[in-house]
Order: sequence, then C-alpha cells, then structure tokens
Amino acid sequence: MIKYVSHEVIDREKWDKCIDNSTNGLVYAYSWYLDLICDEWNALIENDYESVFPLPFRKKGFIQYTYQPFFAQQLGVFSTNVLNSDRIHAFIKAIPKKYALIDINLNSQNFIDDRDIDCKINKNYILDLHHDYKLLHEAFSSNTRRNLHEAKGNHLTVVEGIPSQNIIDLFRKDKGKEIRSFKENDYKTLHQLMNHILDKGKAISLGVNDANNQLLAGAFFVKHNNRYIFLFSGNSDEGRDAKAMFFLIDYFIRKYSNEDLILDFEGSNNHGLARFYSSFGAKKIQYKTYFANRLFFPLNLLFMVYRKFK
Repeated sequence: MIKYVSHEVIDREKWDKCIDNSTNGLVYAYSWYLDLICDEWNALIENDYESVFPLPFRKKGFIQYTYQPFFAQQLGVFSTNVLNSDRIHAFIKAIPKKYALIDINLNSQNFIDDRDIDCKINKNYILDLHHDYKLLHEAFSSNTRRNLHEAKGNHLTVVEGIPSQNIIDLFRKDKGKEIRSFKENDYKTLHQLMNHILDKGKAISLGVNDANNQLLAGAFFVKHNNRYIFLFSGNSDEGRDAKAMFFLIDYFIRKYSNEDLILDFEGSNNHGLARFYSSFGAKKIQYKTYFANRLFFPLNLLFMVYRKFK
C-alpha cells in the first residue's frame, strides 16, 4: 500500500534506513539532505518504509506544485525491493491531486514506459574506477590526453580539503554570472549543504593551485556507498587556460583507481559538459523527468505556452 505522508510525521530513522538499504539509494534522498535543499517536502511511502518517494513542493498563491530542487539531480522512487515500470506508475498515480503541477526527476533505476505520461530523457555520465589507472587513462579521448599533457607543464598542484566557500566563490565569479536562476539564497543553501556533508565525513574537496599558490579551480565530491558524486565545481579564466579542471579530474581518477567506486559526473544535457565528461571514458546513462499539468482551464494552456517558450 502506498500512502501520502506529510513531512512532520515521517519517521526519519525508518526513512534513512530505507535509503541505506535501497537497491538504488542516492545521497540526495536522505531526510537530512532533503531538509537542507527543499523549501518543503512531503512523501509517498509504501508499507512500512519499503519504498519511498520524496515530493519537494512549493506554493504560489493557491497553487501547490512539486519541483526538482537544486543540488539533487535525481529523486523518484527508492526501494528495498526490485523496481519495475508498474510500481513506478503506481507511485506516480498516488501523487495527490492537490499538486497542480508536477515536475520532478526520477532516478536512473526508475524504469518507466510512456504510458500516457509526459517524460523527458536526461543524460548522466558515470565512470567505473575499479580498473588500473593505466587502463582508465587509455580510455581518455585524445583531446583530453593532450590537455593533460599541457596541464602537467603548467606547474599545477592539487590541494585537498579546500574550504567549500572558495569553490563557490570561483563559480560565482565565472559561470554564476550567466545563471539567472541561481539566487543568493541558493548559494547560502549550497554552502550549508557542503559544510554539513563535510562534517559528516562524506565528501572530499579539491583545489588546483598554480605556481604562485593561486586557486584556479575547485571541485566538491560527495561520497555515498561506492559512489562519488561530482556535486559542484568552480573554475576561472586562468584555470581554463591552464587546463586545471582536466588536471583535477585526472588526479581524482588516479587517486581512486583500482577501487570499487563509481565517479558520477552528475550530468549533463549540456553538450559541452557532456563532451567533457565523456572524454574521460565515462559512459552515458539516462534518467527521466516526469511532468504533469493538472491546472484548470485556461491556466493549463497558458502554462504550457510559458513552458514551451521560456
């Protein structure tokens, strides 16, 4: 039985135990993680926390809607049992009608057909690190190997344990200027999230310095089970010129090669980023975004036009 449960009565211990024991568990789905990144969230729960489906939501006027929060690439159904398309559909049908709009990313193990639902396919890239570094390096593209050769001539060094704020500052001075959807509060949330994960001992932060000890690039990796997620990074013009991010990713791959680990690049649908991630030999996997417009006429039509042209 799937039941809808409000946030305040969720049993956090049972919820997190479900994520721990899930066949498809991801760090994004822990209750403490959701508390940090969501405005509000309720959930669908199957039986005694055998399966869970977080529902981040917001309110605008009289309209309630689910949304995909920043810093969580995939959510959807997490289960201690084997999942199939029928069970995913059962959860989707159980989302209460009070949510007039649904826009949420399922996870890559939420296999679902196109049975009268609107889904978009997204790309992610992952790299299996259990091979010897030499073998992993051979799978790099010729362009990446060339960039690494150039980087090694630029007197770069990797520093572990750099402050999370330094990575955020790099991003804000660079790509952050182009992303209008990122607000001041989102950066505060990110900073709190990164520090909380570091306090739990579940992350590694890396920086690349030049010969003058200037920080050129940085990255934050979150550890969950056998997966490291490339959660956030920052670069600079000087870092791009010095190929610092190539140098950083190569350092990470070398450090954790021959271990039973996966490097999850966390994206991307962006062609340039997808090319960069795949150039390290990462393989593409897919996950879906589920969308439903339950608004009444004529708001439903107006929203569809807005979504198409935004």
